[in-house]
Amino acid sequence: MLFVVFSYTKQYTLYMIAFSYKRLIDQILLPLFGGSLFFLLLLTPLIYYSFAPSFHAEYMAHKWLVMSDSSFGHVQNVYMFIQGRSFLDQDFSLAEKSHMEDVKWLFGLAYFIEIIAVVVFLSVLLVFVFQRKMRLIVTWLFRGSLISLILFFLLFAFLFIDFAATFNLFHALFFPQGNWSFDSSSMLISLFSASFFEAIATRVFIVGVCISLLVFCCTVMWRKVWTIQKQ
Repeated sequence: MLFVVFSYTKQYTLYMIAFSYKRLIDQILLPLFGGSLFFLLLLTPLIYYSFAPSFHAEYMAHKWLVMSDSSFGHVQNVYMFIQGRSFLDQDFSLAEKSHMEDVKWLFGLAYFIEIIAVVVFLSVLLVFVFQRKMRLIVTWLFRGSLISLILFFLLFAFLFIDFAATFNLFHALFFPQGNWSFDSSSMLISLFSASFFEAIATRVFIVGVCISLLVFCCTVMWRKVWTIQKQ
């Protein structure tokens, strides 16, 4: 009798462990995996375009504007300041310097989040690589890319519906001290207009969606191949 009870209890315990493990994967690890993929695809192009003086010059040329050497030097100075490699030029006002200090901190936070996203994404991926669960990897990449696509379209729907309102809301949330509004004649506005940030947002959206869509399509094809092989 005790043996029967013990066997039943053991089987029930193993079932509960397996069930708990599956719930852990579905409810915790999957959102982390999909979220880390989204942040990688969001922050990587955002940081790249934000720190590329060549992109700034290309954007200005597209607007039929030619930057003077001094203006381009100020742009490079801002990029180097955000990266911690230089101090801001004296030509910037105290209010502009205060705002750029906050921007520098915000980009530092973006770097930190990207590093965390890389660690989470690779850790989860390597767990299944070592377990040789290729189908599970493909399934997760399928779900992660789908989550990224949904989040990208939700995020950038707000940007493209009313970029100015979203732009102002972003600044109000991340710069609550209110030092982000400047006169149109200020140096920061002349160097980095709202349309410049709109151009960056467009490129981040295109890169993120294209990569997510590529991963999504590849995983769909792999799953179809496995389905055909089963038949």
